[in-house]
Amino acid sequence: MRPAHHSSRRIRGASLLTTLIVVGVLTLLVSAAVVFTGQERISAGQHMRREVLVACVQAARNFTVSKLRASFAQGLATDVRGEMDTGEFLMRTGHIDDTTPGGGAGVTEEEGDGRGVMVSLNMTNRIWGGAPAGEPGAGSGMGQLRVYQVVANCTDKQSRAQSEVEFQVRLAF
Repeated sequence: MRPAHHSSRRIRGASLLTTLIVVGVLTLLVSAAVVFTGQERISAGQHMRREVLVACVQAARNFTVSKLRASFAQGLATDVRGEMDTGEFLMRTGHIDDTTPGGGAGVTEEEGDGRGVMVSLNMTNRIWGGAPAGEPGAGSGMGQLRVYQVVANCTDKQSRAQSEVEFQVRLAF
């Protein structure tokens, strides 16, 4: 009788040990899934902030262009400066490293016709007058040409991420 009794205890002990191992493995799997989900959530949040930063720098570009349009009426096209604090983001004219209060120089007039920089000029459905001798565009059928370099940037105050956009505006009169 005794051997049967010991054999029954051994089977119960092995079952308990197997159950503990299975529960331990399941606990590890569940905790790994929770950690992975948390990391994915953080990654998605960072991706969203990057997308918002891109939208913010485009808004800073539009902000600078609107100031440029307003300055044309006053004849001060190269005196475009400004900054706008949205709470989470700071939009400014000028380069990222320019810490001038109120924004850095957002617009500078380029010398010549700006052709030292990559040029994309669409002449479709345009009629250009001739430029005076010695002016940019002389002899090319183009009118007087003004080229402005426009710079705007945006800073995410929470993550300190920054983005900048720089482009040319070419105007023919």
